[in-house]
Amino acid sequence: MSKSLKKRVKYGIAGPILHNYLSGLLRTSKRSTQGYDRVEKLIADRQAIIPCYWHQQNISCAISLLDWRQYGLKAGFLISPSNDGEAPAKEFARRGAAVIRGSSSRTGASAIRDLYRCIKVDGISPANTPDGPRGPIYEYKIGSLMLAQMTGAPIVPMAAACSRYWQFNSWDKFILPKWFSHIVLAIGEPVYVEKNRSMTELEALAKKTGAQLMQLTEQAESHFKKA
Repeated sequence: MSKSLKKRVKYGIAGPILHNYLSGLLRTSKRSTQGYDRVEKLIADRQAIIPCYWHQQNISCAISLLDWRQYGLKAGFLISPSNDGEAPAKEFARRGAAVIRGSSSRTGASAIRDLYRCIKVDGISPANTPDGPRGPIYEYKIGSLMLAQMTGAPIVPMAAACSRYWQFNSWDKFILPKWFSHIVLAIGEPVYVEKNRSMTELEALAKKTGAQLMQLTEQAESHFKKA
């Protein structure tokens, strides 16, 4: 089989696999949220937010954002413009989310411009994984803070843990929740970034917000340690 044919087969089956997996996860998993009151008014008022969570917890947090669409959230996801991003881009669009094709590492300035427009013009809330797309794991980069500073939209730190999952040996130790699992989402206080913050201040805020994400992760995980 030629390399090009292998790629076509790979991308051809990725879509149905992802669709069936997410459909089963949304249908069978129990999902509960700690601290939703911290964002309830923002979402009810249709205000754009910037949800931030570790790359490791992408699936668990993303499906929670899809859940929030029923409360008025315009969920958005920045997805790679490469062929590997085709399946997730189509799947999230099919589920009613806004899809922004770009990458902080490959299309940096263009991606920031598109994210700015979707927040300010369309009221979309684009998810952000501040240690992505390549790590290091749990290192909070300042990109989301700069976006919050430019747009005035608050960052909403969040973390998730689940009762049953597979964990990959990837740079981010990626977690894939299993069907019939219980997913717990913990939400922190929204973080507003003033226009006059210096780069030094943003770097300090990145460390502080990263520490908050770690605390929220421990909070979500503690739900299962008590069980």
